[in-house]
Amino acid sequence: MAFTVIDPRSVQIFGLSHMNIRPGDLLSITGYGFDPYTVIHFGPSDSINFNATSTSNMTAAVPNLLYGKYEVWASNSRGTSQKTAKFYIQAGYTTDSRPMITSVSPVNTTLDSTITVTADGLSPSGNTIYSNLGIINNISSSDDRTISFKVADLPNVSLFFQNAATLKFPLSFSVGTQNGISLDYGYSVIMR
Repeated sequence: MAFTVIDPRSVQIFGLSHMNIRPGDLLSITGYGFDPYTVIHFGPSDSINFNATSTSNMTAAVPNLLYGKYEVWASNSRGTSQKTAKFYIQAGYTTDSRPMITSVSPVNTTLDSTITVTADGLSPSGNTIYSNLGIINNISSSDDRTISFKVADLPNVSLFFQNAATLKFPLSFSVGTQNGISLDYGYSVIMR
Protein backbone atom coordinates (compact mmCIF):
# COMPACT_ATOMS: atom_id res chain seq x y z
CA MET A 1 0.00 0.00 0.00
CA ALA A 2 1.43 3.40 -1.03
CA PHE A 3 1.01 6.48 1.12
CA THR A 4 1.21 10.03 -0.16
CA VAL A 5 3.42 12.25 1.96
CA ILE A 6 2.30 15.89 2.11
CA ASP A 7 5.14 18.36 1.80
CA PRO A 8 4.53 20.91 4.62
CA ARG A 9 5.77 23.65 2.29
CA SER A 10 3.24 22.88 -0.47
CA VAL A 11 -0.25 23.98 -1.46
CA GLN A 12 -2.70 21.25 -2.49
CA ILE A 13 -6.37 20.84 -3.37
CA PHE A 14 -8.16 17.80 -1.95
CA GLY A 15 -11.73 18.46 -3.11
CA LEU A 16 -14.35 20.82 -4.60
CA SER A 17 -17.90 21.32 -3.37
CA HIS A 18 -19.36 21.31 -6.92
CA MET A 19 -18.39 19.76 -10.22
CA ASN A 20 -20.92 21.80 -12.27
CA ILE A 21 -20.98 25.56 -11.75
CA ARG A 22 -22.23 28.84 -13.14
CA PRO A 23 -20.53 32.23 -12.84
CA GLY A 24 -21.42 33.68 -9.44
CA ASP A 25 -21.97 30.28 -7.76
CA LEU A 26 -20.12 29.79 -4.48
CA LEU A 27 -17.39 27.18 -4.76
CA SER A 28 -15.83 25.70 -1.63
CA ILE A 29 -12.35 24.26 -1.95
CA THR A 30 -10.71 22.03 0.64
CA GLY A 31 -7.01 21.44 0.64
CA TYR A 32 -3.76 22.23 2.38
CA GLY A 33 -1.44 25.23 2.62
CA PHE A 34 -3.91 28.01 1.79
CA ASP A 35 -3.10 31.53 2.91
CA PRO A 36 -4.65 34.99 2.32
CA TYR A 37 -2.65 35.34 -0.93
CA THR A 38 -3.75 32.07 -2.51
CA VAL A 39 -4.94 32.33 -6.10
CA ILE A 40 -7.36 29.76 -7.53
CA HIS A 41 -6.92 29.16 -11.26
CA PHE A 42 -9.59 27.94 -13.68
CA GLY A 43 -7.69 26.54 -16.64
CA PRO A 44 -4.57 28.29 -17.87
CA SER A 45 -5.91 31.86 -17.98
CA ASP A 46 -8.81 32.59 -15.59
CA SER A 47 -7.95 33.14 -11.95
CA ILE A 48 -9.37 34.73 -8.83
CA ASN A 49 -7.92 35.65 -5.46
CA PHE A 50 -9.84 33.70 -2.83
CA ASN A 51 -9.90 34.61 0.84
CA ALA A 52 -8.91 31.53 2.77
CA THR A 53 -11.13 30.91 5.80
CA SER A 54 -8.43 28.59 7.10
CA THR A 55 -5.31 26.88 5.82
CA SER A 56 -7.57 24.06 4.59
CA ASN A 57 -10.76 25.75 3.31
CA MET A 58 -11.67 28.52 0.86
CA THR A 59 -15.03 29.75 -0.45
CA ALA A 60 -15.66 32.38 -3.12
CA ALA A 61 -17.86 33.25 -6.06
CA VAL A 62 -16.89 31.68 -9.38
CA PRO A 63 -15.64 34.24 -11.94
CA ASN A 64 -17.33 34.87 -15.26
CA LEU A 65 -16.24 31.76 -17.18
CA LEU A 66 -17.27 30.68 -20.65
CA TYR A 67 -19.04 27.36 -21.08
CA GLY A 68 -16.55 24.49 -20.85
CA LYS A 69 -14.41 22.23 -18.71
CA TYR A 70 -11.73 23.84 -16.51
CA GLU A 71 -8.89 22.42 -14.46
CA VAL A 72 -8.94 23.97 -10.97
CA TRP A 73 -5.60 24.54 -9.23
CA ALA A 74 -4.13 26.73 -6.50
CA SER A 75 -0.97 28.78 -6.25
CA ASN A 76 0.67 30.94 -3.59
CA SER A 77 4.13 31.53 -2.13
CA ARG A 78 4.32 27.79 -1.29
CA GLY A 79 4.04 26.77 -4.94
CA THR A 80 1.29 25.28 -7.06
CA SER A 81 -1.10 22.34 -6.81
CA GLN A 82 -1.15 21.85 -10.57
CA LYS A 83 1.20 18.85 -10.55
CA THR A 84 -0.66 16.93 -7.80
CA ALA A 85 -4.25 15.59 -7.96
CA LYS A 86 -6.24 17.01 -10.90
CA PHE A 87 -9.67 18.54 -10.30
CA TYR A 88 -12.03 19.72 -13.03
CA ILE A 89 -15.28 21.66 -13.09
CA GLN A 90 -17.83 22.12 -15.84
CA ALA A 91 -18.91 25.74 -16.25
CA GLY A 92 -22.21 26.43 -17.93
CA TYR A 93 -25.91 26.87 -17.51
CA THR A 94 -26.50 23.84 -15.30
CA THR A 95 -25.43 23.67 -11.71
CA ASP A 96 -25.51 21.34 -8.77
CA SER A 97 -28.54 22.65 -6.90
CA ARG A 98 -27.93 20.86 -3.60
CA PRO A 99 -27.66 23.25 -0.65
CA MET A 100 -24.22 24.48 0.41
CA ILE A 101 -23.59 25.63 4.00
CA THR A 102 -21.73 28.96 4.18
CA SER A 103 -21.86 29.72 7.93
CA VAL A 104 -23.08 28.43 11.30
CA SER A 105 -23.75 30.59 14.35
CA PRO A 106 -23.01 30.20 17.19
CA VAL A 107 -20.16 27.71 17.04
CA ASN A 108 -20.24 27.07 20.81
CA THR A 109 -23.72 26.14 22.02
CA THR A 110 -25.65 24.84 25.01
CA LEU A 111 -28.89 22.87 25.31
CA ASP A 112 -30.83 26.16 25.30
CA SER A 113 -29.14 27.55 22.16
CA THR A 114 -30.67 28.13 18.76
CA ILE A 115 -28.32 27.45 15.86
CA THR A 116 -28.68 29.54 12.70
CA VAL A 117 -27.40 28.04 9.46
CA THR A 118 -26.77 30.17 6.38
CA ALA A 119 -26.72 28.18 3.16
CA ASP A 120 -27.19 28.56 -0.57
CA GLY A 121 -30.01 26.58 -2.15
CA LEU A 122 -32.46 26.42 0.77
CA SER A 123 -36.18 26.01 0.17
CA PRO A 124 -38.96 28.14 1.72
CA SER A 125 -40.15 24.99 3.55
CA GLY A 126 -39.25 21.35 3.91
CA ASN A 127 -35.55 21.80 4.80
CA THR A 128 -34.03 19.01 6.91
CA ILE A 129 -31.10 18.87 9.34
CA TYR A 130 -29.24 15.53 9.29
CA SER A 131 -26.97 15.43 12.34
CA ASN A 132 -24.97 13.01 14.44
CA LEU A 133 -27.68 13.57 17.10
CA GLY A 134 -30.66 12.86 14.86
CA ILE A 135 -32.85 14.45 12.18
CA ILE A 136 -35.07 17.54 12.32
CA ASN A 137 -37.58 17.70 9.44
CA ASN A 138 -39.62 20.43 7.78
CA ILE A 139 -37.67 23.56 8.78
CA SER A 140 -38.85 26.75 7.08
CA SER A 141 -36.68 29.54 5.68
CA SER A 142 -38.23 33.00 5.39
CA ASP A 143 -35.42 34.28 3.13
CA ASP A 144 -34.24 31.07 1.34
CA ARG A 145 -30.78 31.70 2.90
CA THR A 146 -31.13 30.88 6.63
CA ILE A 147 -32.72 28.25 8.81
CA SER A 148 -32.67 27.91 12.60
CA PHE A 149 -33.11 24.99 14.94
CA LYS A 150 -32.90 24.49 18.69
CA VAL A 151 -30.22 22.21 20.07
CA ALA A 152 -32.85 20.79 22.46
CA ASP A 153 -34.93 19.65 19.42
CA LEU A 154 -32.23 17.23 18.24
CA PRO A 155 -33.74 13.78 18.95
CA ASN A 156 -30.68 12.26 20.66
CA VAL A 157 -29.26 15.29 22.47
CA SER A 158 -30.51 13.91 25.81
CA LEU A 159 -27.97 11.05 25.48
CA PHE A 160 -25.19 13.65 25.67
CA PHE A 161 -26.59 15.08 28.92
CA GLN A 162 -27.01 11.63 30.57
CA ASN A 163 -23.25 11.25 30.98
CA ALA A 164 -22.09 13.81 33.58
CA ALA A 165 -18.44 13.28 32.62
CA THR A 166 -19.02 14.62 29.08
CA LEU A 167 -18.47 18.37 29.13
CA LYS A 168 -18.36 18.99 25.36
CA PHE A 169 -19.84 17.20 22.37
CA PRO A 170 -19.06 17.97 18.68
CA LEU A 171 -22.21 18.40 16.62
CA SER A 172 -21.91 17.92 12.87
CA PHE A 173 -24.76 18.19 10.39
CA SER A 174 -25.73 18.56 6.76
CA VAL A 175 -28.78 20.28 5.26
CA GLY A 176 -31.24 18.59 2.94
CA THR A 177 -33.80 20.02 0.52
CA GLN A 178 -35.85 18.55 -2.32
CA ASN A 179 -32.67 18.99 -4.44
CA GLY A 180 -30.54 16.71 -2.25
CA ILE A 181 -28.23 16.83 0.78
CA SER A 182 -25.36 19.29 1.12
CA LEU A 183 -21.90 17.95 0.38
CA ASP A 184 -20.40 20.17 3.07
CA TYR A 185 -21.08 20.04 6.82
CA GLY A 186 -21.88 22.52 9.55
CA TYR A 187 -20.21 22.17 12.93
CA SER A 188 -20.91 23.31 16.47
CA VAL A 189 -19.77 22.28 19.94
CA ILE A 190 -22.42 21.60 22.57
CA MET A 191 -21.17 22.45 26.05
CA ARG A 192 -22.66 21.57 29.39
